[in-house]
Amino acid sequence: MNKTEQHTTVFGSSSPTAIFNSEGELVHANNSFLKIWNINNKSEKKKFNLFHNFFLSNDIIKKLRQGENVKYKLKISANQKTLPELQNFRENYIQYSDISISPFKLDPTKKQSYLIQMEGNTQEKELNDISLTFFNLFKILWSNSNEGVFIINDKYKVLYVNKKSSEILDLKVINILGEDIRTFFNNSNFEALIKNAEKVSSGNLEKYSDFSIKTKEGNIKIVKITYLETHETRLGKKIYIQIVDITEKKRTQRELAESEQKFEMLGKQDLISIIILQDNEIKYANKHFLKGVGYTREEIESWSLLDIMNIVHPADRELVVTQARKKQRGDKDVKNNYAFRVIHKDGHIVWRQVYSNTINFQGRPAVLATFMDITDWKKTEKQLKESEEKFRKIVDSIPDLFFLVAKDTTVLDYQATGERLYMPPEEFMNKRMANLLPPPLGEKAQKAVYRTLNTHKSQILEYSLPIKEHIRYFEARLFYYSEEEAAIFIRDISERKRAEQMIKEEIKRLKEIDQMRKDLISRVSHELKTPLMAISGAVEYILEIYEETINKESLELLDMIDLNKDRLQTLIDTLLDVSKIKNKKLNLNKTHCNISEIIKKVCREMEPIRKEREIEIGLNIHENIQLKVDKVRISEVIMNLLSNAIKNTPPEGYITIKTRKSRFKVEIIISDTGIGLTEKEKSKIFTEFGKIERYGEGLEYLDISGSGLGLYISNKIIDLHNGHIQVESKGRNKGSTFKIILPRERKKEKIE
Repeated sequence: MNKTEQHTTVFGSSSPTAIFNSEGELVHANNSFLKIWNINNKSEKKKFNLFHNFFLSNDIIKKLRQGENVKYKLKISANQKTLPELQNFRENYIQYSDISISPFKLDPTKKQSYLIQMEGNTQEKELNDISLTFFNLFKILWSNSNEGVFIINDKYKVLYVNKKSSEILDLKVINILGEDIRTFFNNSNFEALIKNAEKVSSGNLEKYSDFSIKTKEGNIKIVKITYLETHETRLGKKIYIQIVDITEKKRTQRELAESEQKFEMLGKQDLISIIILQDNEIKYANKHFLKGVGYTREEIESWSLLDIMNIVHPADRELVVTQARKKQRGDKDVKNNYAFRVIHKDGHIVWRQVYSNTINFQGRPAVLATFMDITDWKKTEKQLKESEEKFRKIVDSIPDLFFLVAKDTTVLDYQATGERLYMPPEEFMNKRMANLLPPPLGEKAQKAVYRTLNTHKSQILEYSLPIKEHIRYFEARLFYYSEEEAAIFIRDISERKRAEQMIKEEIKRLKEIDQMRKDLISRVSHELKTPLMAISGAVEYILEIYEETINKESLELLDMIDLNKDRLQTLIDTLLDVSKIKNKKLNLNKTHCNISEIIKKVCREMEPIRKEREIEIGLNIHENIQLKVDKVRISEVIMNLLSNAIKNTPPEGYITIKTRKSRFKVEIIISDTGIGLTEKEKSKIFTEFGKIERYGEGLEYLDISGSGLGLYISNKIIDLHNGHIQVESKGRNKGSTFKIILPRERKKEKIE
């Protein structure tokens, strides 16, 4: 077997074995070696060095350079009083005490490499020495560690402390050794942590890991326990503690949290969009920004710089890119505030005003950009420019008089023909209008200009002036033009004034005619009552005296006279009610009544007509409903509604009357299966003379008699009772429902 094969066979053994190059750098190692030295990643592997970690003397190094094999025991003397026998080391390292190092070359042209193999010796008498050896080995590692290391016994006495721990505590090592470790930690949980070290080391470290300590100078530091292990040795329980100073980290986290909180508070408002750009990525965006561009947080998190620029309008990208590059270079002429267009996700264009600053975000430079939505302002600006361009064209083409005046009414410009002016232009240009017009009108003009400029609202001023020996009327409309200027458009409204006067006179005449109509109705109604009473009395007298001697034909004529007399009497009473309503003289005689009895009485009175029309009436009413009403007038209303239902329902139809009552109101509901009502008819039926005429095939059953005043009067009667009538219908041939709604007396009446 040659030397290379020998090395290959040895390297495949279970003993901790490794190969180092000529510089002592670890090239390869088996799992046993990596486990022994706790090498877990490439970084740790790179740091491990043959000449440093194995404590080789100069003599041994010289022999190795000359190609000689070297064997030795790893022995380091130490102070037994301060070095515990650690179970951890005994389990993992104590059996490997003999070190064998063999130089070799795989290729004669290559530099020399080294094969190292560790052999174990488990004699109990060497356990303590080997444990001390490896403790001292790790003591060297701990002395250069960035983490603080303590080893304590079960009495909390510090047996070992490294340099980093003394820096954290701001004490010398000599002042820490032998002290109670609890004196350095300001947290009662620390003692609980140590007492339960075995459980904690099993996986509950995070619950207790952060503690505060007080330094010699009285400063408070925050430390984190990153490792905790307990071991039983022949000399008692030993606890290994590893800590790291996280004071600065905590401060940074707190400041970052406070900063993020401020950003969050600012970001939650609904006025400004906020983003933070770092490494050409969006690191933060508030809801208002997301809403403004139409994208979700998940969508923008993966955006590149190109994606960000894609939402910028193509015409504005060069501006944005140029300013962004200047910002990155720190150019002095960078614009921190400028406007550009953004393409919303749905395609519409919005304007944004950006304000940007360089900030420190999570410990690194970033750009904080805030955006104001100026879309409406840009639209207004565009409209203003367009309106200014149109303004002169409009002024030049309008038939009205136009004046542009200053705040003190000085005439700055005008547009009008000479024959329409109150005076020649040379007399009013650059002069105060308030002084040129008659005193009362001049003062009104001055006040109107002030109001227009102060409120930005238009003002209207009507006035008259003598023009060529004739009084003419004008309307002046004043508009805000600028902070110091008002535009006045003046129109000749003489013809309109004459028309308005004619309308006023016509309205007056119509009111007089309407009053004459009302008076005529009242007079005619009263005048007809006297002859009607005479006719009624004559008919009664003839029937009483000559009934047995009058022939059949004459009796029929007398019955017809009597019937029409009743109809005429009803019409006269109706007209008189209308007259009273118009003149607000319809008075109510209210008494406590049982509404249910009124309904039953009306139904009995309508029984002959019901039978004649072959219609069924169903009652679903309470036995006793007490209300304070005008009994006669309420009877009249119910009879009118029931009569209409009968007249508009075909033979074999059905009418229902039911009542509903609550604490504050009573409803009388009359429904039929008749012809129904259209929307137009529903809006008309409660008007004066609002009679609905309906003719056609299939409507022969309708009774179209009546004056068209019944529902008008009924509605007014219910109004006087502080109630109202509702009508419902789904349309033609779908029936109708009328609801009479009357209020109840809240304090005196009880619910029946």
